[in-house]
Amino acid sequence: MNNKILFLTIIITLSACVPTAQSITRTETPEMGMTGFFRVSKHMEPFLEDGCRSVRKNVNKNYCDFSFKVNSNMSQKPNAFLPVGKGVRPVINVNTAMINKIKNDHEWALLIGHIAGRQIVPKADQKTRLAGLLLAGQIAETINADPKTASNLSHNLANAAENKIHSEAADRVSVHLAMRAGYDPITGTSIFNTIMGNKTTSSMQKAINERIKLIKHTTRQIKAAKAKGQRTPPITW
Repeated sequence: MNNKILFLTIIITLSACVPTAQSITRTETPEMGMTGFFRVSKHMEPFLEDGCRSVRKNVNKNYCDFSFKVNSNMSQKPNAFLPVGKGVRPVINVNTAMINKIKNDHEWALLIGHIAGRQIVPKADQKTRLAGLLLAGQIAETINADPKTASNLSHNLANAAENKIHSEAADRVSVHLAMRAGYDPITGTSIFNTIMGNKTTSSMQKAINERIKLIKHTTRQIKAAKAKGQRTPPITW
């Protein structure tokens, strides 16, 4: 199949009024766990909210009012998430298993920034979804799929395309937010090995490597912009 699907990249400029951060040089902290989570989240909160409000200007007052919560269900795997729903205040939920995994403040900053980034970045637009549906239709036609299979394939591929784009955008935003708050995103990428350990398959490791590459690239872009005199480079994704 010769058709190539080009997904739309959205670039939105933040207003310059954000808190001033001092560089945080620590990589390991003596007090992690619950203390580390609330320490980093408290420090990052104004950066998350200012960044969100500068980008999402036409949303309700609760949309960028982040808060933080610990889910103490010990049976769950390490996880962090936001509740979904129109008009709901974004609560960054982290479970106990995740809290017990994180090793340093930079990992926390990257994780918190990513979850907040999913709130800040708009979902992929209609063109992106249509591109995914088109690709699925072409695949279904090639394999002679029945109508039901073709429909399921179309929706699954469209959703996968949206999720991938949204996740990558949230990763980029997480780098901006972490750096504005004074953390080092590249040090924070150790979170992927921290969470996965030795349980990664080759495909999972490939996906992790791609995310780390994206985070490092975004970090270099921000540093280059600062070197040219942009104290607070605009958030892009």
